Amino acid sequence: MQSRLRYLFILTMTLSVVTLGLLAHSEGLGECDLRHRNRSSVPSTPSQERSSQRAHHSTAAPEFQVEDLNGRTISLASLEGKVVIIDFWATWCPPCRLEIPVLNDLQARYGKRGLEIIAISLDETVDEIRAFMKQTPLNYTVVHGDEAIMARFGGIVALPTTFFLDRRGSVRQQHVGLMSREAMERIVRQLLDER
Repeated sequence: MQSRLRYLFILTMTLSVVTLGLLAHSEGLGECDLRHRNRSSVPSTPSQERSSQRAHHSTAAPEFQVEDLNGRTISLASLEGKVVIIDFWATWCPPCRLEIPVLNDLQARYGKRGLEIIAISLDETVDEIRAFMKQTPLNYTVVHGDEAIMARFGGIVALPTTFFLDRRGSVRQQHVGLMSREAMERIVRQLLDER
């Protein structure tokens, strides 16, 4: 009886995770709107998806200086020579949460090749971020963002918003909304392979 209940529980949880992933990928949880800061998901349509990706071939990343949750100062200059993902996110944003395993995997797989992930949380307090990280470990750098850092990156209106920087500090891609593992990895590998 217990093994049957355990099987049903595992099956239910697996179906729930798959369903959530499919919803997120097919318009249900595309991005979280920051314009009204209402913590709700805004579906993205295919036309929004296309317009949310912009290729940049030589746009310099904005100068910035932030402290991570451990007090370490991070600046654009300190990241020189690395491929960088700057990911604006929040703990309350479902698509952001779905990207965490992908970002953890990318950092683990490509960190030694020069990938650095900086996650800029737009949660209201550092305590919210720390509490979340106790339940969901992140193996990359996390900082607490504010209006100033959002403005430096051109104004962030939805989460997640992800910037991909090459080794020279140029923004090569920007994406608003949930990204697939394949799309993220393709961009990272392309930028790491450039010299």
